[in-house]
Amino acid sequence: MDEKSERLYRRKYDMFQAFERIRAYDRCFMQANPVNIQEIFPKSDKMSKERVQSKLIKTLNATFPNYDPDNFKKYDQFEFEHKMFPFINNFTTETFHEMVPKITSPFGKVLEQGFLPKFDHKTGKVQEYFKYEYDPSKTFWANWRDMSAKVAGRGIVLSLGSNQFPLAVKFIATLRFEGNTLPIQVVYRGDELSQELVDKLIYAARSPDFKPVENNYDNSTNVPQEIWFLDVSNTIHPKWRGDFGSYKSKWLVVLLNLLQEFLFLDIDAISYEKIDNYFKTTEYQKTGTVFYRERALRDNVHERCIARYETLLPRNLESKNFQNSLLIDPDHALNECDNTLTTEEYIFKAFFHHRRQHQLEAGLFAVDKSKHTIPLVLAAMIHLAKNTAHCTHGDKENFWLGFLAAGHTYALQGVYSGAIGDYVKKTDLNGKRQEAAVEICSGQIAHMSTDKKTLLWVNGGGTFCKHDNAAKDDWKKDGDFKKFKDQFKTFEEMEKYYYITPISSKYVILPDPKSDDWHRASAGACGGYIWCATHKTLLKPYSYNHRTTHGELITLDEEQRLHIDAVNTVWSHANKDNTRSFTEEEIKELENSRHEQS
Repeated sequence: MDEKSERLYRRKYDMFQAFERIRAYDRCFMQANPVNIQEIFPKSDKMSKERVQSKLIKTLNATFPNYDPDNFKKYDQFEFEHKMFPFINNFTTETFHEMVPKITSPFGKVLEQGFLPKFDHKTGKVQEYFKYEYDPSKTFWANWRDMSAKVAGRGIVLSLGSNQFPLAVKFIATLRFEGNTLPIQVVYRGDELSQELVDKLIYAARSPDFKPVENNYDNSTNVPQEIWFLDVSNTIHPKWRGDFGSYKSKWLVVLLNLLQEFLFLDIDAISYEKIDNYFKTTEYQKTGTVFYRERALRDNVHERCIARYETLLPRNLESKNFQNSLLIDPDHALNECDNTLTTEEYIFKAFFHHRRQHQLEAGLFAVDKSKHTIPLVLAAMIHLAKNTAHCTHGDKENFWLGFLAAGHTYALQGVYSGAIGDYVKKTDLNGKRQEAAVEICSGQIAHMSTDKKTLLWVNGGGTFCKHDNAAKDDWKKDGDFKKFKDQFKTFEEMEKYYYITPISSKYVILPDPKSDDWHRASAGACGGYIWCATHKTLLKPYSYNHRTTHGELITLDEEQRLHIDAVNTVWSHANKDNTRSFTEEEIKELENSRHEQS
């Protein structure tokens, strides 16, 4: 093979080989009866090393034709870790504590480097502080998994930058109102969040003076939140710190949080369901994951991207040697009727065969990290790799693709997302067959329970628009926007509608995923972030009066609406200007009060 051909071959297969190696890493080091990595590399006892290597030699020779046992003599286990996961900073057993996140407590105190809080799994309170001792017989990710489990069981994780501070204040206010008791971890790189904003968020989370706006809900609370800040700057290799901007910052949160089981929420997501209930869902209990469906939009994935994704999945030889097999049979998914497929098979078919891009909505999901570390690593690498980084919008599809590539089971709730609000009857009916149609236009993505009776959560905030400058920009528009703008007598009236008035919670429309029943609102309100969902009744072709319904129009019950409206009111009125830094005296008083309660 000439040099050019070899280069082309490597370009095509290097990503697949990397994923194959990481799956082998998962099988050998992260699952039941793991191999002692310390025994494989030179610094360990010679006889023990040779014994382990002899067990591996047959499999390695069969799997890797160019396998050279002398490679073990060239590197130690920490160089091996860095070559496998180059975005992780260099470390050894002795220096591991230096790459542990810098942690700021709920009272603004920065813990000594390497020290971690240990939470009581039942009460959610900190029992003590400890320094984790790195176990050199285990790999980096096994140690991180074990360290996380020692810190806390379940909790909430957030991705947050300085520009999202106003939304973060609203997010915290809703958690206080709903009585959340799970700890919260904000994972960030040092320059993403200033100390001033950290102090103000601590105030929003802990101050007895930060109260929800008055509302008509009888069961409201104002529970102080246990919010911790994890600066992972030292955990990431300096050359890679700039690669985790925008959507990619989410990977630092899901990989480097210090929780055994976590619920991730976008900072503009609102859960009306108790947070702990997501861990009790059928999907989570069965697989250690629960994800939710995206809007059934019509955007396609490019064919070359589908081909690249297909190369990342396990192959037959790997299945034989490492028992890493495809979770989903492509032939079965392609040839069976849609209504006989599982949700995961249906999504596989829609993505890989029909090339429909939008499948998973990553504004809220739960993962048991003790079971599923490596799928998250692979998901991050799909998004970071140049060949696949721009194949889909943002981070969302990479989550289920990472699990698929890892061969780990995962679960998506089966109900597509919808739009919430008041509906309007459509008057611009297309064609003679469209007998009746209604639509809801909103900036929120609404997620219903499996039985479609309960609104679980929305992404997009609790008011018409979450974007700060959208009202000012929209007020200057004319043309198609004039009809929308004419609803308001003054700019102040429109501004209030955008940012203060809670969204209506009366109806939810779940469009038919097989019809083209989502479209962007033509007026372009809220900077073009408003989408419309349609529910319609059509006359069946070649029939006299047989009609078919496409999509579902759901009316939420009054009791549920009372709760939703109260939460959205709290969200809309929570204001960043009502936050400040605690004084030293206030911190001492709060700490003393906390000790007395515990």
